[in-house]
Amino acid sequence: MDDFQKILLNVLDKKLQRLIEDVDEKNRGKIRALWQNITPAPDCMHSSILCERLQEIIGPTYAARAGLVADVICADLSEVPHSVIAEIRKHLMKLVEHLLADPYHPLISSTPSVYERKGAPSGKFLQLSFEHTLALIRVAAINATHRGLRDIDAVFEEAALKAQLREMRSSAVEAISVNIVGSTIGVVQTGANAVSIISKSNCPSIHDGEWSKYE
Repeated sequence: MDDFQKILLNVLDKKLQRLIEDVDEKNRGKIRALWQNITPAPDCMHSSILCERLQEIIGPTYAARAGLVADVICADLSEVPHSVIAEIRKHLMKLVEHLLADPYHPLISSTPSVYERKGAPSGKFLQLSFEHTLALIRVAAINATHRGLRDIDAVFEEAALKAQLREMRSSAVEAISVNIVGSTIGVVQTGANAVSIISKSNCPSIHDGEWSKYE
């Protein structure tokens, strides 16, 4: 990998990390805000309702994160040569796979301790129900990540194909330009040769007084 490819890979990595972290921080904030409904009061949010809200927050997020990565890669590779795309593809896919790993599972897993720490009334937290929801969220994250990685790999395929087409068109245009220039030079040269031949022939000249022969 040459210096340009390394720089491009580094730029993309940092850009994607920043964008994904912004999304994740917003969702972590929503989860913490949801925990504010856990109190010692009788109207403390029941864990079943809290789990539904968690799924509403987290459910669409995994696909959205992958979609964001795909959009950035598609846009940033739109003018990159095919050889560069082929070189950085494997490295960038590894970075993306790490980037799309589930960031919410550890945070959500601490929900039971939040109920305990805040002194929620007895019966407001159902362990089995929570574990079931946590498992569903975990499976959804894995499935969404796999789909996202396939979609991102398809984006690479499309970017590589478009780069090849650009380069093929560029080569064709260059070849046509060379042919046109070559043909033009040939025509000019042919004309010049014809003029030279005529000038060297025995055609009469108005300066040598020989027009009288044809009068």
